Amino acid sequence: LVDESGVFVGGTISPGFEMALSVMHAHTAQLPQIGMQKPASVYGVNTAEAMRAGVYWAAVGLLETICRKYAEQLGRWPHVILTGGGAAMFKDDCEFVDSYVPDLAVRGIMIAYKKTLYEAEDIHRLAKKDGPSKLARKDKPAKS
Repeated sequence: LVDESGVFVGGTISPGFEMALSVMHAHTAQLPQIGMQKPASVYGVNTAEAMRAGVYWAAVGLLETICRKYAEQLGRWPHVILTGGGAAMFKDDCEFVDSYVPDLAVRGIMIAYKKTLYEAEDIHRLAKKDGPSKLARKDKPAKS
């Protein structure tokens, strides 16, 4: 959750599709180890389809519930951005999502990199223009 100022306020961590399917297999006697695919229906007609449907719709419900709880605390519905590798699978079933940005983390890293790069270039430009004394800490006398 990020506020209007861009400050990270908090968030949640929950299991993804593959982890949920693996845990069901590991902690039961007869459920198979399967990979995730988008279910064709809300319910499955065999064990694998039922597992996928359960994990899929649990994830959609989890996201919607978390957003509703955020809205209760914030006093308004948050702007919801869906991102990440598995997000493409269920973006169409999340009516509460405002935006889908598959590579949001990479974009954020690039913005941070560019900001850092530009700040470093500004510092170097100042150092060349004004000399090192302009960059010295105010509480520490500059060396001669």
